[in-house]
Amino acid sequence: MSQETAAVNERGLYVPLRDYATDEFHNGWLIYRPTDDPFFVRIQIDGSAVPLDVPRAVLQQGMDQDAACMELWACPAADAGWVLWTVQCGGLRRRTFRVPRNLVAKHLTALYELVPLGQEGDRIDWDGALTVLLGGAS
Repeated sequence: MSQETAAVNERGLYVPLRDYATDEFHNGWLIYRPTDDPFFVRIQIDGSAVPLDVPRAVLQQGMDQDAACMELWACPAADAGWVLWTVQCGGLRRRTFRVPRNLVAKHLTALYELVPLGQEGDRIDWDGALTVLLGGAS
């Protein structure tokens, strides 16, 4: 791992979102913190108090085929320029957004360059995580 890669604490991306049903515009951000949890990307959408923590593998797979986790279902749109994300979190109503495919693809490429597939576990302090889970001091 290069010194530059080790020093990256956060990588974010602004993503314009279009509500599929109403065509309303929403601001969104993809936030990746490889030192906190390299498996997940946080999705923050304006107007939603609760961010989504989504496996980056779901975002990647959703570019080409259906993929889902508890809070997000992703799939390619009929128009190749978009990906569809259906989100539901915190008991809020389910909403589907059109997301620019090229922005997501470019960002995911950068995230996998930062932490390659299969090397996520190397970035986690497992002893510290276990101590926290067991209720001890870290």
